Amino acid sequence: MQPHAGQPVETTGRPLGEGSAAMILVHGRGAGPRNILELADVLAHPDFTYLAPAAAGNTWYPYSFMADTASNEPGISSGLAVLGGLIERVIQAGVPRDRIVLSGFSQGACLMSEYAVRHAGRYGGVIAFSGGLIGPPGTTWPYEGDFAGTPVFLGCSDVDAHVPKERVNESADVFSRMGATVEKRLYPGMGHLINEDEIAWDYGPELMTRVLPLSEAVAELVDDGARVAMEGFTHLIPHAAGHEIIRQGRKELTLYRMTPDLIYDQLIGVGAVARLVFSWGGNPGVGSLHRLRDAVEHGWPRPLEIVEHTHAAMAAGYVAAASRLPFTVIRGAPGADLPADPTHVWWLNSPFDDDRVLAVRAHEIDVTIVHAQRSDRAGNVQLWGITGIQTEAVLAASRVLVTVEEVVDELAPVPGAVVLPHQVITAVSEVPGGAHPSYAQGYSRRDNAFYRAWDGISRDRDRFSGWIDRHVRGTADHASHLESLRQEASA
Repeated sequence: MQPHAGQPVETTGRPLGEGSAAMILVHGRGAGPRNILELADVLAHPDFTYLAPAAAGNTWYPYSFMADTASNEPGISSGLAVLGGLIERVIQAGVPRDRIVLSGFSQGACLMSEYAVRHAGRYGGVIAFSGGLIGPPGTTWPYEGDFAGTPVFLGCSDVDAHVPKERVNESADVFSRMGATVEKRLYPGMGHLINEDEIAWDYGPELMTRVLPLSEAVAELVDDGARVAMEGFTHLIPHAAGHEIIRQGRKELTLYRMTPDLIYDQLIGVGAVARLVFSWGGNPGVGSLHRLRDAVEHGWPRPLEIVEHTHAAMAAGYVAAASRLPFTVIRGAPGADLPADPTHVWWLNSPFDDDRVLAVRAHEIDVTIVHAQRSDRAGNVQLWGITGIQTEAVLAASRVLVTVEEVVDELAPVPGAVVLPHQVITAVSEVPGGAHPSYAQGYSRRDNAFYRAWDGISRDRDRFSGWIDRHVRGTADHASHLESLRQEASA
């Protein structure tokens, strides 16, 4: 008898098979998949698939996890079979076992922990919130197997009506004996719940952020039709990543940007962009973006849909998405001549006074790409100088690619620096000079001559196409792109 067979599995995050890692979350007694999936909104790892199986009648087994095991059958065995089948499904979708995290709360934590010790191996992590191994007092769990350093977290109150701390200690000993790296935390008087300290536990940066060659990162993270933000305000503009998107022939993109400049002009000019959401566009200090104008005014090389915001509204859209809200409100600009597009902005009456406020829809971003000065090998990213809207754009996206000047062993403190933690970064690519012709403070200077030259290059369709063919499509990577520019300048 398998009471839990055929019950639904709810998911969120990246579609299974598209993300690089997965977390299986097992709900507690009386709850369901949607309850435990609320953790996914808090964890918000950009490249994870979250899966939550359902127990029949919202209960995996009828009695305490410390009752005689036979009295909890067939619930325990059926639940273990569900977990085994779900893990195999994830592996078959291309996510290896060492990138699968097993997690659960209360009864779900007990079931998940029991599955883990019966099927030891290298997992991405094992997280038990207020739970422990199943069995009556005196159980010894004589299982064989090796967790091979799997990070295991056991968190519980020191006084819990359902889970004695002695069982948490016993469980920690079993995991340790079987080769896991165990972190056990008993919280004074916490009660039967999950706290912020538990959620913040870092079970392995290698599971979060990967250091990849730029070509691999773009191939994996940027699909045709993707909604992409490539932010940077005159500084740290991710030109190298934009060129790699051109080399790989991506198309039908929707691009977001506070201030589209040369790299967006190039992406639009090669026909990669179907839609642009922005608040200002131009060649800073020089003039117009001629490829953008040609696409809007003449449909060359393809028609371009534009959605224009004020700077404030554009920033608000990032903030709403980063906050996981459907929209946010700003005071707006009643005298502005931008049309009130109800698919993006909407005037509202304030519920608290007589003010009119502007509701701004959250930007829907698949991938944010930014450039930064450096990253450590765990994927923590450090940037300083003019940082614009980069932080909000990173937090707004489902997945994040950061190109950096260098990858270092340790991030030395820099006054005013922003550190983006590895938990929100999908991939890092080391690309020295990756912001050229913009600059990276402390590493390079802005190439003002290139900005001036771009005005003439981009005015003429043939000259533009020739430049792209020679310096972007005709180069293998960013280093060869820069060398191509140097050779042309010295000819």
